[in-house]
Formats: sequence, structure tokens, C-alpha cells
Amino acid sequence: MALSLGLGLLACGGAHAQSCPWDPQLVSAAAKPVTPQAIERLPPDLNVKEIVARLGPAAREVGSGVYVLRWDLTNGQMFSVSATSPCALPMARGLLKKN
Repeated sequence: MALSLGLGLLACGGAHAQSCPWDPQLVSAAAKPVTPQAIERLPPDLNVKEIVARLGPAAREVGSGVYVLRWDLTNGQMFSVSATSPCALPMARGLLKKN
């Protein structure tokens, strides 16, 4: 039973990814840095599109096989969000130091 449920979730995720295509407006080279406070106020249950709606477009997308959006912060750090689809909850999100 658990195996078929797991397969059902995988099949559903694939269909969902097709119904939620990548939107080029999620990223902009003209993106403005966001404040650390804006990141702290983000609820944990937001999908990628909802995060972009609150922060504005990401400064870059650096993923390969997975969407990885990055925002520059006003304190010199970066905020990174990784997801399989723009409508999916992030697999990971967090702060990074710039090199």
C-alpha cells in the first residue's frame, strides 16, 4: 500500500510540474536587493511563485534539473530557494554568504 501511494505521489508531481511551467518573470537582472527582515517574515509554507510575489523577482536562476533562485540581500548575503516547479514548495531555502 505504501509503495503504490508513493508511486501515485510521484505521478501526481510530474503532472503538476507540467501544469505549472517556468515563468521568465520570476527572475530579473534588474532585481533589487531585499532586506533580511523580508526573508525573516516569509512563512515556511510558500511556494516559489508566492515567494517571488512577496520579494520581487530573483536576481538569478542557477539550477540545473532543479530551479534554484537567488536573491541578493542588502546585508551582502544571498537568499536561495530550490524547487522542482514554480508552484512547488521549496526543497530547500536559506541564506548563503557571497564569495
